[in-house]
Amino acid sequence: MKPYILLVGMSLFFVCLVLHVVAWHVRRPKRHATALLAIFLIPCAVFVLASKGLCPDLPWPDLFAIALLHVALSFAYIQIYPASQADSPSLKMIMLVDKAMPQGLTEAEIRAQFDPNDLFDARIHDLLGAGLVQRQGERLALTRSGESLIKPFLLLRKVLGLPAGKG
Repeated sequence: MKPYILLVGMSLFFVCLVLHVVAWHVRRPKRHATALLAIFLIPCAVFVLASKGLCPDLPWPDLFAIALLHVALSFAYIQIYPASQADSPSLKMIMLVDKAMPQGLTEAEIRAQFDPNDLFDARIHDLLGAGLVQRQGERLALTRSGESLIKPFLLLRKVLGLPAGKG
């Protein structure tokens, strides 16, 4: 592999990462996944087309390799983004224990810091905001986006012989 492919592909990813941070500081979008896809994929397409226009001698396979690296890094980031922005109970527990050092905390003291309703309310809000579920009266139902997201996971679980909804 040519060294500049790695350098340019990673640089393009980091430029998009900065765009993401700036965009979130200016105005946090309702549909995070859609916004992230736009922030990471549109600049990549513009870069590839502009590079070929400005440097016609640049080989297409090199541009493809740069784009592939960028897209791989971008999709990995987009995939972990929901977990990084969510309120993780495990992370909160670790932070509580850290603050209580050196004596630590009992399990009862840790449990007292959590409201079970908060664990679900934030996730439901995230699903509604992402357009993956919608309210139908007092019930929640999957949207088309929610269905298209869950079907591959259900298929994979079936192929692996795992029951739906269980570990």
